Amino acid sequence: MKTEQKTFRVNRRYAERKFAIQKAGELIETREFEINLHLYKIVHIDDQDVLLIKTDADGKETFVKNYGEEHLDQCFDFDLTLDGGYVLTGHTLSYGVANWDYLVMKIDADGNEEWARTFGQPRGYDPIWIHDESYAVRATPDGGYIICGGSGDEYTYSAQGHSSGSSNEWKAYLVKVDGDGNLLWEAVYPAESVGNNAGEFIALTIDGGYVIFTDTDSAFPPEPNNFGVMKITPDQVTESQFFELTLTINGEGSVYPSNPYHQKGVDIAFSANPEEGWGFSHWNDDLNDDNNPLILNSNENTSLVANFVELMTGLSAVPSNKINLFPNPVVDGVLNIQVPEKLAVTEVKMMNISGKLMSIPALEFKHQT
Repeated sequence: MKTEQKTFRVNRRYAERKFAIQKAGELIETREFEINLHLYKIVHIDDQDVLLIKTDADGKETFVKNYGEEHLDQCFDFDLTLDGGYVLTGHTLSYGVANWDYLVMKIDADGNEEWARTFGQPRGYDPIWIHDESYAVRATPDGGYIICGGSGDEYTYSAQGHSSGSSNEWKAYLVKVDGDGNLLWEAVYPAESVGNNAGEFIALTIDGGYVIFTDTDSAFPPEPNNFGVMKITPDQVTESQFFELTLTINGEGSVYPSNPYHQKGVDIAFSANPEEGWGFSHWNDDLNDDNNPLILNSNENTSLVANFVELMTGLSAVPSNKINLFPNPVVDGVLNIQVPEKLAVTEVKMMNISGKLMSIPALEFKHQT
């Protein structure tokens, strides 16, 4: 397979960060300035603005966008959002902050900035000396975002007063916001003083909580630069705010999100992802629908089945003594389906290449001897 390389050059440095698959054939990534670029990249340049480049599948630029304000703005992570846009996170010296604070930005599918928010000082220490550095963000099933990083100081300054430890003890710092960037809650972990634990990456867990990858010296005896993993329980809300989803897979595929608990009264997008050689057909059980993704808004426990069907890629995959399709490809919108006389056909369903059920405007049965 031939791979075409595309190179984008700017007159400033920028740093490698990460990449994420958006969907088949599309890639979002942040890399050094000579890269194999498929569709998008987000890079961080030395004047500390954020640059988003969108290209087509051949690497031709569609748009180039810069984000940030008058001072240093860094972007370290991003995630795809339910509306087809992006959420970015990093830290900033702009937006009127006293020292490095979390920066969270929402970008729409066309690259337009919808909002930017800053967060910091979760323990109430002097903001002049505190670094609040964000390194990870994930979109959550309720339409909001969870942001992860670290909070502490790197100066001779040291203050006491918070139960989690002094200002120079770094803590994993989580911020939860809604879809408009409004703060829902924030917390530092561990809650007690056990050494330095700065969050570097976060992922969602099946029970509705989070797992954090940390840079820690909390091992015993304490040593610097250890890798740590920290599990955080689901958001602290009452049980009445959630409904339980019973999800069943029929065929070969998966559904995201797959966790069983979801917030009531909130639009949640469920995406059905077929395995290779399979296509998505429809949803059924408590809700019958063939849209993918499916937007579900429920106030009660719900059962949902995602149905996948095996795709037939050509005549060679169909035994000739059972069924025959012709012509292939279809000519003038007419497809003939030839079946043995002993096989009684009462219903015909047709799906496109992505597995979505299609309507059949006219169906004519003929008996041929």
